[in-house]
Amino acid sequence: MVPRTLLWIVWGLMLWGALSLRNLHWPHSHGICGPWGCGPAVPALLAVHTAWTVLLLPPAVFLRRRHGAPGTQSICRGWLAAGLGGIVAVGLYEAAFWLPTVGAWGRDYFLHRWAFAVVTLTDVPLLPGTAIASVLILLPRRMAALTADLAPRNANQMAGSPQHGRCVEER
Repeated sequence: MVPRTLLWIVWGLMLWGALSLRNLHWPHSHGICGPWGCGPAVPALLAVHTAWTVLLLPPAVFLRRRHGAPGTQSICRGWLAAGLGGIVAVGLYEAAFWLPTVGAWGRDYFLHRWAFAVVTLTDVPLLPGTAIASVLILLPRRMAALTADLAPRNANQMAGSPQHGRCVEER
């Protein structure tokens, strides 16, 4: 068992490392620009989204350990629904306020603007929270499938059988 103090130190170092990503040299450090608008520098976006992910990991791990896979599913479904609802809300906001301000030429870029608005929304952990909830929902299913693949298929493969651990080839 790893002492909790060490875990918090590692978590703090991970958070510091995530925020330090803003110092990366990126070829287009001015950000990504297009008819949909100009955004912040890519390293800054990467740093903030990674920091949100690192910040949300301890509560996600606690939730998983405290409630197990079945208990985590309903909470994560709510978390995922909130994240997807937030993404839809950003799209509705952009449709209501950005779309009327652009001419006919801008209508072709609505999906770009929507994605741009979601990615640059760093005040709330919309993308990291949705990603973590998705992983926590899909992980038990993937682990169950992996466990089922590793489970013995018949009585001859079970522990204690004379053929356990040997490869038997029929000719």
